[in-house]
Amino acid sequence: SGESVVNINPVSATNNTGYVTNGGTKNSDAIQIDGTGGTQWRGYIKFPLSSIPAGVIITRSRLSITNNASAPGAQTNDVRALGNNDPVITTGGTLYSAIGSGTSYNSSVWSNTGTISLALNSSATNDIQNRFGPTGYIALGLQRGGGEVYNFYGYSGGINAPQLTVSYL
Repeated sequence: SGESVVNINPVSATNNTGYVTNGGTKNSDAIQIDGTGGTQWRGYIKFPLSSIPAGVIITRSRLSITNNASAPGAQTNDVRALGNNDPVITTGGTLYSAIGSGTSYNSSVWSNTGTISLALNSSATNDIQNRFGPTGYIALGLQRGGGEVYNFYGYSGGINAPQLTVSYL
């Protein structure tokens, strides 16, 4: 049969989405990212993978995040792997560093209006494949390339909450 798709939202609970400052302070729910200046913010999202059926082959994935009064900018921004740095329990300083150094899943210029739909690369596909059984989640970091602030809805955003779309065979 053909490819199937599952849409996954973060769990509606503390630190499943949010942002962390360069000083290591974690802020739950809404996501803000800002790459320059005195206080810098990096975003994070944790998606449970329990809705992916056992034994399937992951073919591709896409992240959708929705702007909530973001500033315009033309810099390149990054979605990065957080590996085993679970945002719910990882300290702020460690999380901030992991977002800046994780494997890139997407590097592109983002719109500051509406929903941004970002195709994730083969590294993300492989990580989802390797994590949906034993680990049960994938965590993503968001890093801004410029100084304008991006604001995105977090787990409490209802239909505007972040979404990971996973395709599989």
